[in-house]
Amino acid sequence: VVASDAEIMITGSTIRGNGIRDTTYNRIVYGGGIKLSSCTGTIAETEITGNHAMSGAGLFAEDSAITVQGCTISDNDGTRGDKDNITWYQGGGIYLDSSELTITDTEIANNASKYQGGGIYIERGSELSLDGTVSITKNQAVSGGGIFVNGAEVTLCGAAVKENKAIPNSTYAAKADNGNGGGIYVEAGELILSSGEITGNTAEQGEGGGVFVNTGTFTLS
Repeated sequence: VVASDAEIMITGSTIRGNGIRDTTYNRIVYGGGIKLSSCTGTIAETEITGNHAMSGAGLFAEDSAITVQGCTISDNDGTRGDKDNITWYQGGGIYLDSSELTITDTEIANNASKYQGGGIYIERGSELSLDGTVSITKNQAVSGGGIFVNGAEVTLCGAAVKENKAIPNSTYAAKADNGNGGGIYVEAGELILSSGEITGNTAEQGEGGGVFVNTGTFTLS
C-alpha cells in the first residue's frame, strides 16, 4: 500500500508478505507493507505481518499524522539487503519520520531490524504516543530492540515493552550504540513513561537492558 497527499482509512485488512528491495541502485528503500507520505488517517483492526524492506518493513510514515488502533504489526523483516551504507537499516515494524503517530490497543511483536529499532524507529521531528493496551514484545535489533528514539518525543501511557533484545554485530563495532538498549534506546530525544512497564528486555553484551539514554531525557511519572 502506497499513498501520498491523501486521507487514508484502512480497516479490517491483512497486509502480508509484501516486500521492497533495491537491487540496482545504492539507495534506501522504505515501507514493505505500507508507505505513507503527507497523509492523515487511521489504520484499524488490521494485521501487518511478514513484510520486508530496508527500513519501515511493516509501516513507513513521513510528514503524516496517523492513528493505529487494534492492530497487529508482527514478523516484519528489516534485515534484508546488501547495500554499502549499513546505517540504512532501521525500523523493522515501524519507521516514523517528521510525523505524529498515536497507537492504541495494538501488538508490535517479533519484528527485526538489521541496525536500529526492531519494533519502532522514530526520527527527528516526530511524536509517538502509545496509549492503552499496547504491547511491544520480542523485537530485536543491534540497538533499541523494542524502540529507537532519534531526537524525537515518545510518550508511553500504559504500554508494555517486554522481552526485546539488542544484539551486537561486529559490522557495527565502531558504533557507540552497538548492542545497547534492549527495550528502548534514546538518542538526543525525550521518553516519558506513565503507568506502563518495561520488563524482561536484554542488551546482549551491551548496556541498558531496559532503557539506554544517550544525551536525551527519560521521565517516569
